[in-house]
Order: sequence, then C-alpha cells, then structure tokens
Amino acid sequence: MTHTPVLAERKVAFLERLAQGQSANRACAELGLNRSSLYHIRSTDPEFARAWEACYRMAFEEVRDQVVEKALVATGRIVDVPLVDAAGDPVLDEDFEPVTVRTLVDYDPRVLVKLLDKTLASADGPGQTNVVVSNTTNVGTLPPAPKIVRTAAPTEILEAEAAEVTEGATARTVDPVEASA
Repeated sequence: MTHTPVLAERKVAFLERLAQGQSANRACAELGLNRSSLYHIRSTDPEFARAWEACYRMAFEEVRDQVVEKALVATGRIVDVPLVDAAGDPVLDEDFEPVTVRTLVDYDPRVLVKLLDKTLASADGPGQTNVVVSNTTNVGTLPPAPKIVRTAAPTEILEAEAAEVTEGATARTVDPVEASA
C-alpha cells in the first residue's frame, strides 16, 4: 500500500517512538496522528505490522533487561574483577593499569527465575506461580459415599477347634504349615 511521503515519514517517527518504549496512544498524540487510522494501516500493510511488532519487542526487551538488572543488583553486589587474556595474564590499559570489569556477584537467582517466568513465553503455556483455592461450599449436599470393595469368598475353609482359655496362659502365633505336620 502506498502512502504520501509525509505519512511515510510520520510512520517512521511513530515506529521510532514505539521502539523507545512509548505506547501507541502517546506516540500518536505526540505526532498528531489519528490512532484509528494507524491501526487500520497496520491491519492492511503487513510490512508496517511486522515493523510495529519488531519495535514493540525491542522496547519490551529493553525494559525487561533493565528490570532484571535492577532486581539482581538489589539482591547482590557489584565488584570490579581484573580482566585476563587467553593466557591468564591481566589485561593492561595504556597507563599499564589492570583493566577491570564490573561483575555482579552474590545475587539471589530466584529473583531472576521469577522475572523470567513472568516475562518469557513458554511452550507449555504461562508459568503457574500461584495456587488457586476453591472457596465454594456445597451446603446441604453430602459427599459421595465411599465404595465398598468386597473380596472374593475364601474357597477353602480350615477346620478349627474351640480353644480353652487357661489362667496365666500366653498367646503365640502358630504357622499353619507346621501345625498340620
């Protein structure tokens, strides 16, 4: 779909604002564009729609990176670590001072895991981080009765004799195999 050069320039300016993290509403207001018209162009121009989505993703990734960095810094600490080359020797600057790299240490990885769970799409669907509690009550309804499982009747009945109880006698277990022998 072809548009006037002025509209093409305004579309580029709109996409730049989206990439910087502005909402479509705010970018339209700043540029004096009709939001409905821009959404219509998006629905009819696949190239513009792809660019819109790419700008949105860029802004989202930038915000996500900032949030992750701030969360990790809040739970850890940053230290200067000397930079070493492939041979293990320290890298020196032009004043022969060791070059250091700022590194985050002692951070809580659970923060990162939780943030990534909230922001990254999963092939299994959204992460389940909350427990759902059912608070419905069935008043006046009894729970289902338990099923009674009956075992098959024994096919062989052993003969038994009545036992006499004697005072001071103790009970003991008798193995039926030994008793019949």
